Amino acid sequence: MSENDAISRIRHIDMPEYYLDYYSHLSTETYSIFQHAALAKSTLVDSSGIIEPKIAFDLADRVAKMHDIDIADHLREILKIKSKELSALILSKEIASGNYSLPDASLEDKLDLAVRVGLAIITEGVTIAPLQGISEVKIKKNKDGTDYLSVSIAGPMRAAGGTESAVTLLIADYVRQIAGLSKFQANSFDDETGRFVEELRIYEREASSFQFHILDEDIEHVISNLPVELAGVDTDPYEVVNHKGMTRIKTDRVRGGALRVLNDGLIGRSKKLLKRVEMYNLDGWEWLADLKGAVQTGDNQEDAAAKRMREVITGRSVLSMPNKLGGFRLRYGRACNTGFAAIGFHPVVAEILDHTIAVGTQVKIDIPGKGATVAFVDSIETPTVRLDNGDVVKIKDVKHGIEIKNKIEKILHLGDVLITFGDFLENNAQLIPSGYVEEIWIEELKLIISKSETENQYLKQFLIKIPTIEEAIKISLDFEFSLHPHYLYFWDKISSEELVQLLEPKNFNENNIEYPIKIKKILEKLGTPHKVKSESIILDDEEAKIFFNLLFIRKPTIDDSSVPQILTKSSKIKINNKFSTSVGIRIGRPEKASARQMKPATHTLFPISDKGGPTRDLLKASRNEHFFANLHNRHCEQCNEPSIGIKCSKCGTKTTVTFRCNSCRDTLTEPYCEKCKRKAPAHSHKEFPLKARLLLAQEKMGIRAKEPFKGLKELISEDKIAEPLEKGLVRQSLGLTTFKDGTIRFDATNSPLTQFKPSWIGTSIEKLKELGYSHDIDGKPIESIDQTIELRMQDVVIPNESGRYLVSTCKYIDTLLVKFYGKTSFYNVNNTEEL
Repeated sequence: MSENDAISRIRHIDMPEYYLDYYSHLSTETYSIFQHAALAKSTLVDSSGIIEPKIAFDLADRVAKMHDIDIADHLREILKIKSKELSALILSKEIASGNYSLPDASLEDKLDLAVRVGLAIITEGVTIAPLQGISEVKIKKNKDGTDYLSVSIAGPMRAAGGTESAVTLLIADYVRQIAGLSKFQANSFDDETGRFVEELRIYEREASSFQFHILDEDIEHVISNLPVELAGVDTDPYEVVNHKGMTRIKTDRVRGGALRVLNDGLIGRSKKLLKRVEMYNLDGWEWLADLKGAVQTGDNQEDAAAKRMREVITGRSVLSMPNKLGGFRLRYGRACNTGFAAIGFHPVVAEILDHTIAVGTQVKIDIPGKGATVAFVDSIETPTVRLDNGDVVKIKDVKHGIEIKNKIEKILHLGDVLITFGDFLENNAQLIPSGYVEEIWIEELKLIISKSETENQYLKQFLIKIPTIEEAIKISLDFEFSLHPHYLYFWDKISSEELVQLLEPKNFNENNIEYPIKIKKILEKLGTPHKVKSESIILDDEEAKIFFNLLFIRKPTIDDSSVPQILTKSSKIKINNKFSTSVGIRIGRPEKASARQMKPATHTLFPISDKGGPTRDLLKASRNEHFFANLHNRHCEQCNEPSIGIKCSKCGTKTTVTFRCNSCRDTLTEPYCEKCKRKAPAHSHKEFPLKARLLLAQEKMGIRAKEPFKGLKELISEDKIAEPLEKGLVRQSLGLTTFKDGTIRFDATNSPLTQFKPSWIGTSIEKLKELGYSHDIDGKPIESIDQTIELRMQDVVIPNESGRYLVSTCKYIDTLLVKFYGKTSFYNVNNTEEL
């Protein structure tokens, strides 16, 4: 797709004018980058003459380019009227029926492509799973001679995610039915269910852990009922003991990819999968409902939440236990920095927990299940704590929390955790009734205002501000309305017997209530702030007024009702349940914003075996008189020397690639040996003039390599194509390292952010205007760093730590452009402000 096509397509999308300009600008700049890169690559001094990444406009474009088939326009039309999942099934059906295939394509080829394209659509074309996660799709025979479909899973399937990887088998079953193939018949040759049970337990014990613990009977149930075969390639050097040499399972080693699909997909996410089965209207998967699910059974039948909390790693704190008063109270909603898999705590929680958590910390949560990242939201309930003098205090804000931090003896209530409804929907989790919160109170207030005959300005003010205790009680009595949540305690968590004890103070009036010390535990359970004086408990100000109006104006009559109902009847002030449940939360791992490095760190992708010693030093390896390595067979005929670049680095002429048969050792021009009837690889073990090339590279770049100049032991790519040494020299000089695909990476937690204030991110108003931000969310021109601004869809706020690294990366690319490719520099960045 050309730049003009992309901009034209953008202009046809219904969006605000400023977004049209924004996307047009992004498109223009992206194509500009590609043109500069293509110009550099066209010099052919690199090991590749093309730009590997492709520009894709949308999901349809990504899927089409990923599989090199012309389906983009058709898929776009289907996506307009159907969901992503149903579109995947429609396209899979068409491909399985022979559309988009070459005339001589076999049924197996069609079904293979159908499954991969279906998975690519569901994963939105952004993971490697459809290409490398599926090893192969084959038609095999059952013992009775009928044909069935087999899907072989490889290690990279984990990139798809648990649910999506399991959906691969749903798509495979769908196209199996289209093709008229029979169902897979498990155990018709060997004990295949037993093999999976043994294999999974060995993998769990020896190789790696799964996201879920599952039962043996569930494994047997799934394998026995699957309509397509779940196969896989071996991924780890661990063998089964009791189920070797099976007819249909070609390896005795564990198959990590297939096991993950079984454990974390089919069983671990069986609820979500059932939802997809209903959505796709598929028959033959009803047995999923019979699974016990991903819960380990112990001696005591604990619930799933408690099971998760047993998986605690030493040194990773448990912050809150499930359904225990005092833990994080579940609160539905989202702020500008929370959302999908991102939950909110009040920022004072970080202060009083000694920064055990920070923005971006990954946590495991039992409701709605799965992990999440942490964000701070200052509009939710704060913690209630007991001080070392016995006083109980509800923390007002971060400043207050810092002031009393060193006096805290115990945290009685941690406050709220804000979780979006979307997480419950995504995880197909049951919604738990909410405790009574400000958002519900405001909606109920709106209802009262709407029923008023005249516009009630008095009530309207409380839509945006918290009423005083006197106002809150007056509103409740005058309008038979709930008490504001700000003045609500956990009345629903105390018993009627405990309420009776609260009706017996030493002294009481509207402004001061004195209780005996034995009442302290009940008040702490309620979350009521109070002071301790000698052997008495003192409630004053707001707390005294609340207790006086609820307990002492009209004495409650104790009956079988709940405490909130008893108080509502006697006081005529409606008391709602404050507690819903507490969410079990434990820390998964801290926020990790850092450079992504190979282990050990590497400067250049060049193989030196053990010649460079333990540090894999190219300088040390180059001192060998004769250096040999397993490298790509690219050769300069003029110099009669091996080459890394398409053009020879010595004479500049174009080089040729040859293939070498491993059997007869013949050198060939094609990747197939007719004599031996086998494939010939494009790499071989040969002598390479490392010392001369390293000197040449240093001279060309004007950079002297320092020890250790780190390479690799060996290349793992299919054709063993090494990197030009010049790239490693520049990386080392700038303090950078490479990842295994030759990229320079910086890892940071991906968290949602929909609005921001310039003061939060330390960006000047001038810089924001330069980036195209002109107005805040209310349409007012940006003049203050405290205005709230919408973050545009493709924009990100990056960690401070990444700034230096990105500046170095820009310098790396510019240095290569000028000195290696002989072109002009592109970024010209000197500091983080210029990014």
